[in-house]
Amino acid sequence: MMSPTYLPLAGIILFILCAAWVLAPLAERIPARLERQWDIEVEEHLRTRREHTPAVNHKLTLGHKVWLACMAAPLGYMVISIHGAKDEGTVWSVYFLSLLLLAAINIRTGLLPDSIVQPILWLGLLFHTHSGAGPEHLYGAALGYVIPYGIYLALKTFTGKELLGQGDIKALAMSGAWFGTSALVPLFCGMLAGIVIWGVLVRLARRRSSTQWATGPAHLLASVAATWWPLWL
Repeated sequence: MMSPTYLPLAGIILFILCAAWVLAPLAERIPARLERQWDIEVEEHLRTRREHTPAVNHKLTLGHKVWLACMAAPLGYMVISIHGAKDEGTVWSVYFLSLLLLAAINIRTGLLPDSIVQPILWLGLLFHTHSGAGPEHLYGAALGYVIPYGIYLALKTFTGKELLGQGDIKALAMSGAWFGTSALVPLFCGMLAGIVIWGVLVRLARRRSSTQWATGPAHLLASVAATWWPLWL
């Protein structure tokens, strides 16, 4: 057994080896990988802008605003009916209104902004921790990220294409933080069903191909399914 006198020395040696053989290569590879990914994303964005002119007009039309109001009404009824109109209902209202905002942005631009996803993820974790719900929601966030990321890697390995976006993975982690591990199955099933339903609706409406795979509505449907799932059992 190593003497306690030599433990700090062993720690120094271990950290030096890790810094030289692990950290230094990672400090080179991670930024290089990020820059390559950014180059790919910029190139894809510019190609999309060239193929679909004119550029997306970010100003909402009256029809879009009416659509938002029509979607908000049943969501408000669901949240208040299940969670009440006080503290719990208020926090869940923030979650579902944020999902509706994500869906509206994603349909028009294909984006799921981190500026919305990350604060709502942390709000879910803090809310359930304060409520004394235990570690289920922390595990829900972790598995909500790890499982889709594993699927993403598998699809990329076998198809060579990124069929699942990084924004979708983070959004599923966000939903996992709110609903916990017990709701991951309805979340994933609702997500898949939402993608199929949205694709069919877009096909029927004969909209341009750039909106065919918008996943924002699917995330919204997944959370609705996860909300009603315990009531159906």
